Amino acid sequence: MKSDGQTNLSGGLLRGIELHGQDVQASRPQQLQRVRFGNTWKRIEAAEESESCPGRKNENEWTLELRFEHSEDAALVQKVEYHLHQTFQKPVEEVHEAPFQITRQGWGMFKVKALAHLKDGRVLELEHDLVFGKSESFQTLLLPLRAAPLPGPV
Repeated sequence: MKSDGQTNLSGGLLRGIELHGQDVQASRPQQLQRVRFGNTWKRIEAAEESESCPGRKNENEWTLELRFEHSEDAALVQKVEYHLHQTFQKPVEEVHEAPFQITRQGWGMFKVKALAHLKDGRVLELEHDLVFGKSESFQTLLLPLRAAPLPGPV
C-alpha cells in the first residue's frame, strides 16, 4: 500500500466495518500469494548512443523481474508478457520460464506493463514505474495465482 495525496482512510475503515457485518464463512476468501515485481538497475559508464533516439545515450542497464516468495508459485505461471516503451525495437517481450525477467539498456524511465498468464487461463495485469538511481526497486503484491476454491458445504 502506498499513500499518494488524499488517501481515503475513512472509506477503507467504513468498508471494513461493512464487510465485518457480512457472513464471512459463506464467501470463502480467495488465497493470495506474495510476489515482488520491479527492477534492478546499474549505470553503464561507456554508454553507446541510442539507435531510436539520436543524441541520447543508453547509459542505464535494468532488469525487470517477477519474483515469487515460494518457488513453487512460479510453476503456476505460463508466461509473463512485458510491454515496454514504444521506442524499443521489440516493445513486447514474452518470458516462458522462471526466472521471469528481461534485461535491457536505455536512457529514460517509463511505466512498464506486464501480463502474467497463468496456467489455468487467467491473466493478471501488473504495472511498475521503471526506476533508475537505486540498485533495486520492487513492490510487494498479493496476487491470486491459485484459482479460487469451488464453493462447497459450509
